[in-house]
Amino acid sequence: MGPSGKQRKAQLQLKRAIKRGDAPENLLSHSGASPSGRRKKYRRDPAPGHSLQARQMSEQASRTARKLQSAFVKLDREFLDQTRRLATTSSILRPIPEDSNVLNEDWVKPPIGDVAIRFTIPKRPKWKYGMSKAEVDGNEQAYFCRWLSQQDAAVEQWRNALNKPPQADEQSDQALQSPRPDTQPSTTSNETSGMPHPPIYFERNLEVWRQLYVTAAM
Repeated sequence: MGPSGKQRKAQLQLKRAIKRGDAPENLLSHSGASPSGRRKKYRRDPAPGHSLQARQMSEQASRTARKLQSAFVKLDREFLDQTRRLATTSSILRPIPEDSNVLNEDWVKPPIGDVAIRFTIPKRPKWKYGMSKAEVDGNEQAYFCRWLSQQDAAVEQWRNALNKPPQADEQSDQALQSPRPDTQPSTTSNETSGMPHPPIYFERNLEVWRQLYVTAAM
């Protein structure tokens, strides 16, 4: 039990006397009271969910979630500036042609030539039970880096083929041909509007692919 009312009153009077200089300070220690006049407080146990172990588990979960965030290729500044300039200067036909409402097969055609064969999905390298975790991780990292380089090279080759300007003789032939009065040229595709083709978006985070490794193994 704590001190009674009389004891608290005596302690308060003694503290005031010491403050005025009427009593020595050692009397306060002999009286059993702390210099601040307050009882000693004991630290309570942390509430559930606020212990050190709980905080460490929460930080570990946050780091794991950040590792599983998807990563995609970032468009370079030159491509963004060019598309922004074309979007503000290119004219759109009015009324919009009816054929633009129908999906054109040329818009979703596979990549040109043998480039399509080079677009693949990464596979987990072979491993043995006797291998350590560091060896398995190193093999997966090396294989994934090679796979990324191959895919980036294939995408760049595909983009260069599609973004290649038309030949001079084709442009001259098109200039000599007069358009029919009852037809209007379509500007919905990238070839006719001059809009460059963007790169292909695919997952670039190895940790995400590792989750698919586990799913495929089940």
